[in-house]
Amino acid sequence: MSDKGTFALPVEEGGPYHFTKDYITPYIPFYQAHLGEFRGKPDVHFLEVGTFEGRTSLWFLDNILTDPTSTMTIVDFFEDTGYEPRFDHNREVSGHADRWTKFKGMSHDVLPTLAGRKFDAIYIDGGHTAAEVYSDAVMCWPMLKVGGVVCFDDYEWRLHRPVENRPQQGIDKFLDEHADELEILHKAYTVMAKRLR
Repeated sequence: MSDKGTFALPVEEGGPYHFTKDYITPYIPFYQAHLGEFRGKPDVHFLEVGTFEGRTSLWFLDNILTDPTSTMTIVDFFEDTGYEPRFDHNREVSGHADRWTKFKGMSHDVLPTLAGRKFDAIYIDGGHTAAEVYSDAVMCWPMLKVGGVVCFDDYEWRLHRPVENRPQQGIDKFLDEHADELEILHKAYTVMAKRLR
């Protein structure tokens, strides 16, 4: 972890941001432990598939992607009409709009257009069926640099549902297929793995 100051907690409610949920606070210690090495470094680039209102991306920009040459790219369908205006507002008031790029659309349409780009970390939290998560991971893997970290959210989400209707099976399938190419750093509700080759 960098010694360039402490990590901030998520922004407070009632400030300039428009957030309705806080999905990041419980996982900050894991991001600090496994992504903290990127803090303050130049030309670090993160990709987030599924951003909701942008709260996780904002935390990354405030706490990890702190060099002015580092960037955050997001892909989201913004299915609920309320999400996109809140994301756009939060991006505009963040002070990071010039380093925070938005691609609107389904991941299976947008991710192929990013082929050839390389990212230091990829956070996958888009579609929540096993097939969708697996597909996103397969499309993202070639874009992850060696030494980079892939993060999956919602591994233990709604375990009462049929396996095909939740992320866990898709995540496990991907991790099994790439077991010799990665090291699992953390596996609980959030899964994090480092690309080895």
